[in-house]
Amino acid sequence: MDTSLLEYIEREIIPRYSSFDKAHREDHARTVIARAMEMGRNYDIDEDILLAAAAFHDLGLAVDRKTHHLESGRIIREDARLREWFSPDQIETIAQAAEDHRASAKTAPRSIYGRLVAEADRLIVPETIIRRTIQYGMSHYPELDKEGHWQRTLAHLHEKYARGGYLHLLIPGSPNEEPLERLRDMIEDEGLLRQVFDRMFEEERADSAVIRLAGPGDLEAVNRLLEQVLKIHHDGRPDLFRPEGKKYSDAELLDIFANPETPVFVYDKGGSVLGYVFCALQRADAGSLNPISTLYVDDLCVDEASRGRHIGKALFGKVKEYATSKGCHNITLHVWECNPAARAFYESMGMSVQFTSMELLCK
Repeated sequence: MDTSLLEYIEREIIPRYSSFDKAHREDHARTVIARAMEMGRNYDIDEDILLAAAAFHDLGLAVDRKTHHLESGRIIREDARLREWFSPDQIETIAQAAEDHRASAKTAPRSIYGRLVAEADRLIVPETIIRRTIQYGMSHYPELDKEGHWQRTLAHLHEKYARGGYLHLLIPGSPNEEPLERLRDMIEDEGLLRQVFDRMFEEERADSAVIRLAGPGDLEAVNRLLEQVLKIHHDGRPDLFRPEGKKYSDAELLDIFANPETPVFVYDKGGSVLGYVFCALQRADAGSLNPISTLYVDDLCVDEASRGRHIGKALFGKVKEYATSKGCHNITLHVWECNPAARAFYESMGMSVQFTSMELLCK
């Protein structure tokens, strides 16, 4: 195995999973890689090709969940660094393996690499499958009540994993064979399954965090965080910012929340808002500018008592996901020089200086 390829994957690829839902974070990527490599020992394969395919297989989640397998293939084909280790034909094999890994695919994977990645991605542990189904529902369907989540969980498990479901194992002797049978037995015992669901749902609800659009019920929490931002700005530039005041009135905030062109996302953990990010969709219309769409980040704040828990990173991940979904060319923001911590954070998110705003104080 090429150590430089492994270093690239560890440093540049696996960290991209950090902004995905709980079921597809870095631990998922590492597990798929390990399982694929273990099963691959029984076949005459190129380990580097398998490593790359497993590492990249879910990166398309940053673009769109429904087509993430296809987006992963596109990302692989466009990754110029892969050309350091692979020929064009090998890169195409890696891309096809990522495209073919989805369990709901109507056709079989085109290569042994696709079968190995697909089988490794299944990672059938009955309790984990049920918990991740609940986690996904709570993250993507926050409007559902407990009974709604139960019905969604039950429907998904029957559609995918039950006897007669669309999931089929691809590797003879797969380590998934025995746990899949146990999971199918659990699905058929609906009383037992409901008990497991109830326990896990309550555990997840107590520790759940979702990033969602702000609504009228978030006024108090958002105003509290806006006060924290004002204090930082006043401490840094008391000549410009008042010690007290409101950036927006409640009526203005409600208008912003309701406007699809100015989405505000909040980080909600167990009903407590621990952070927000104000965004605005902008479109270039000047004659000298290309007609592009930009997502402008007007403000991002994490509650001072909750900093250091990667909440800001999660919010910025949501910003990137949203900007991509809207076809934006770039993401922009302004950061005050009196707030070096904010600048360091945005630089760590991959942002760089677009232009410099200068001033001269008139004494």
